Amino acid sequence: MRTVAKPRAVQGLGSVVTETYTWTRDDGTIGTGKRYVARATIAGKRVKRTSQKSPTDAQRQLNEVRDRAARGVPPANGRLRAQHIFDQWLETKAAAERKPRTLKSYRELVELHLGPGLSHLPADRLQDDATIQAFLSERRAAHDERGRRLSARRIEMMRDALRGAINLAMKRQQLFPNPVGKQGTVEAPKVRRKVHVALSYVESQALLAAARGHRHEHLYVLLLAAGLRLGEALAVRMTNDDPAWSWADLEQGVLHVRQTLEPLSGPQAKARGIAERRWDIDDLKGERYRDVPRWRDVPLTDEAIATIRAQQRITREHRLRAGSAWHDHGFLFVDEIGEPFTQSSVNKAIKHVGRRARVERIHAHLLRRTTATYLHAKGVPLATIQAILGHATIGVTMGYIDATALDVMEQARAGMAAAFADVRQAPAG
Repeated sequence: MRTVAKPRAVQGLGSVVTETYTWTRDDGTIGTGKRYVARATIAGKRVKRTSQKSPTDAQRQLNEVRDRAARGVPPANGRLRAQHIFDQWLETKAAAERKPRTLKSYRELVELHLGPGLSHLPADRLQDDATIQAFLSERRAAHDERGRRLSARRIEMMRDALRGAINLAMKRQQLFPNPVGKQGTVEAPKVRRKVHVALSYVESQALLAAARGHRHEHLYVLLLAAGLRLGEALAVRMTNDDPAWSWADLEQGVLHVRQTLEPLSGPQAKARGIAERRWDIDDLKGERYRDVPRWRDVPLTDEAIATIRAQQRITREHRLRAGSAWHDHGFLFVDEIGEPFTQSSVNKAIKHVGRRARVERIHAHLLRRTTATYLHAKGVPLATIQAILGHATIGVTMGYIDATALDVMEQARAGMAAAFADVRQAPAG
């Protein structure tokens, strides 16, 4: 049964009616309730907003629709769910050909966090600051299956994903405004950035000594000597049959960096039609967003040239032993049957080597940061270091340089001592 009271005008736009309704409880008793329905015609469309709180709340919702119409934003679709906003955001990222690992990270944010916490809500609730703030606070207090709290960085990534999804919905005139945008009030915990301390000369020597005879020995040397990303080093070829390949010109002492080896999951490989392998060749980082390829040439030291020659001999020996089982992909750093090393296996192995060398904090990318620090310590200009590392901006390069590394501090101490010697020798005024 439903009874409707006489419509009454309230302050604002339109009118509100009170509806009384009944329902049958599980125990057979009859329950009654009230709801308040605000109706109006806005931009030629009949709009209705319902609230069980008060007539003022229903009118407030209707006034929000009026404000949207005044800004040229159409009335919100009450049937639109938050999950649809997340899905269309993921679709646009996939259409923009983001790298597989980036897409995987986005999907994990939606499937593990945004989806379970917000997908059941109407899309309009994504505009409510209190709802988003409560969600982020709840995620911050939650624990994973191992009993660990989510990091501040993970919360920041959720906020950034929400911002991107809502911004896309705003462009499509589905939502307005964005509570996690520049003008929003939602706050996320401050992220404590990790400090990557470059290896000292002694630590680098110990690491290379511990890696002697290891299957990745020459890869570690090249990473340290050329400052490559791990995917870029794994993409180096034995020959230069294609100008788009990465290869080393040992006569000129130059490594031509053109590609990167991108790891793929099973579904990602299947989607690309290469289900038989878990990797694919991709553009250099940031290259797909530029009109000109971000190819670069890296000078090779005598040690780097010697290590590439040694790895070439090892690869040829593997090919002879494997015979018909050899997979001829043409890469320099491969296993016994010609398959390229995976990034996960290299990072896992370098931690074992680091423990033998008593360097606990080691990972493959730290060698790249160490290269930048060494070049800076020897007086190489920042612009040159930026070109060698392939950074888009010099600010990123400066973030790679560890100005507090032990060897750099020793140089600073010597420089300050020399300065004070000049002070002491200065003639008295």
